[in-house]
Amino acid sequence: EVGIDWNGHDKDKTDDYALMAFNSSNSGSDTEVTSYSKLCEESYAKLKKLYDEQREQLGVACIEIQAYTLALKKVEAQLVCHQRNQLTYEEKNKVYEN
Repeated sequence: EVGIDWNGHDKDKTDDYALMAFNSSNSGSDTEVTSYSKLCEESYAKLKKLYDEQREQLGVACIEIQAYTLALKKVEAQLVCHQRNQLTYEEKNKVYEN
């Protein structure tokens, strides 16, 4: 109440002035809170966008890994088949040579 002369004011008006003084003194911090809140929302939006992009890339990479794994298994199966065919061919060759 320093700097304010409350003489001549009734109790209700005194409370109103005190409330107005409180609100005006806090208006700067409300702006700061709003600014920080907006900054947090913007940061969150940017991070969420980056997260979503990375998640999508990860999904694509997982699909590619699965495709490469299947292709590798197919090539391995073909290799086993060719190795068996080669053994059969070599055995037949030995029979014909003798």
